[in-house]
Amino acid sequence: MASTGNSWRIMQDWSTVNTWTWQTSSADIGNTDISVWIRDGYHAPSDNYDFEKKYYDYTITSAENQPPINPSLTPDKPEPQPAGTAIEWTASATDPDGDTLYYRFWIKGPSTGNSWKTMKDWSTDNTWTWHTTSADIGDTDISVWIRDGHHAPPDNYDLEKKCYDYNIVETVICKVQITSDSSLQDHPSIVYANGDYFVAYLSRETSYPGLEHGRDIFIKKFDSNWNFIQKVQVTSSRHYQDSPSLLFANNKLCMAYVSNEEGATTNDWNVILEEYDLDLNYISGSKRYLTTLPSLQDMPSLLYKDGYFYLAYQSWETGSSYQGDIYVKKFDSNWNQIKKVQVTSGTSYQDRPSLIYANGYFYVAYFSKETGDYDIFVKRVDTNLSLDSWKQQITSESSSQSYPSLKFVNNEFAIAYASNECGTLGIFMKKYDSNWNFIEKTKVVDDSSAHERRPSMAYAQNDYWIAYVHNWVGSDDWNIFAIIPGCEEGPSPTPTPPPPPKLRWEITVDEAEYSPGDYVHLTQQFRNEGEDPVLITNPITTTFIAEDGSIVLEEDLSHSISVTLGAGVQWSFGTSYKLPADAPEGYYDVRVSISGGNYVKTVEDLFFVTA
Repeated sequence: MASTGNSWRIMQDWSTVNTWTWQTSSADIGNTDISVWIRDGYHAPSDNYDFEKKYYDYTITSAENQPPINPSLTPDKPEPQPAGTAIEWTASATDPDGDTLYYRFWIKGPSTGNSWKTMKDWSTDNTWTWHTTSADIGDTDISVWIRDGHHAPPDNYDLEKKCYDYNIVETVICKVQITSDSSLQDHPSIVYANGDYFVAYLSRETSYPGLEHGRDIFIKKFDSNWNFIQKVQVTSSRHYQDSPSLLFANNKLCMAYVSNEEGATTNDWNVILEEYDLDLNYISGSKRYLTTLPSLQDMPSLLYKDGYFYLAYQSWETGSSYQGDIYVKKFDSNWNQIKKVQVTSGTSYQDRPSLIYANGYFYVAYFSKETGDYDIFVKRVDTNLSLDSWKQQITSESSSQSYPSLKFVNNEFAIAYASNECGTLGIFMKKYDSNWNFIEKTKVVDDSSAHERRPSMAYAQNDYWIAYVHNWVGSDDWNIFAIIPGCEEGPSPTPTPPPPPKLRWEITVDEAEYSPGDYVHLTQQFRNEGEDPVLITNPITTTFIAEDGSIVLEEDLSHSISVTLGAGVQWSFGTSYKLPADAPEGYYDVRVSISGGNYVKTVEDLFFVTA
């Protein structure tokens, strides 16, 4: 016996148990003699025997390495997807010997001339992200090769799994719905950063003891095709919070908003700043006050230029007789204040500044009641924040125009604003050349049965996107949309819904192979990796699908289940199913539907049935 140095060794001492289990290992490879001593306690002493029986040359051989089994290949987004979408593919397989697995990803489609092309060479990483482009429009086959390094050479595979005809489409998106909450959503601020859209806004979806509707600030993140990615709540207090302004600078998001959290009255507001990374994680220690006056400060607008931050805002610090004026502050890169300038000083109402830089000046658009109606004006200061005498009146209609949003792109000024010139509030846009000569006016959106207001503008992917608030006339149902000026008339496309709850769901069986008539014990393990609770309840339906696609078994769970998983909670249960006596041979897919079809999971090639 190699593992004992070919010397006799006691493996199980005297006892009344007449069995012994030999747990072999690689040290036992070769021939081994097995002996048992037997005595009744009345004859031979404990160091001898009454009777001995030997088994000679029991052979242990080296175990043959097995190739991997049960391949799968799944995308993180269902088809079709518009060109420009990033799609992550995840492959998996099971190796009976626990060997490290290697993966190689391929595609064949329009972008490869319908020939197979390696997109990611052999590695232990089982994921690959397909960054689609217009060249991928059409149907593409995706393949993954899998091997464990003990069988197929690098130019071949132990296993292959394919996904056929994944469809990429050309979709022109010109209008999207940002929020769909039944509570009031207001004051959007939109930016485009590193290929994603970010929209900050006020929402009254929260509630606090004694306060049915809070006023909290949220940020939503969308990819370049307006697929929803993430939502975070910035504020969570019963204080007044409003008027968010987003800025992308130094690879982070700067968020200014107004709050009375340290004020004695509802009219004692100040501008607060918080910073977030592009995954919407709050940057610790970034919260600070940009204004600290006892009067009302409102409507912040942020700008970053050449290492300095700038803030335009409305302030009532000169007293109520002035009905609010516009100010601009300059800060260094650490938000230390350098300078402050008063841009307007009239006794009429001035509000909602929008700040940009162009051609050596900082331009501030705002609306004012100095003409009797609300109209849009623009003033400017030089790089030292010295007020210039130049002033431009943008609107002069007899109706009211308000809430300007100003940009300078491609040597042109563009200004979006709300106007009731057609009866209800709508969004309009004017363009000017670099010398402020008028170019054109566009009606962006103006539904006669609704109000559109509070525009916020960003330039992204060669288009202006204008976020705005929409509410039906006479309704408190205020929600936020975004639109490209000149978008074709027609209904808004269905918004991309938030992703389903982050439910990690694993389905396993107790054996890799079964015979017809065997019981298959299925174990399902769940973990809630999101923040919202997940309900797992009946009906729960399990389906076994043979290789030819036929349904061999389909059963509803006989006993009642109703489990609510809170954030981070995991739970599992097991059920046995009897295979029919005529179950065909081959690999079986298993599909499980829970909570009446709210969640469905299919595991391919989960087990094998031998005839």
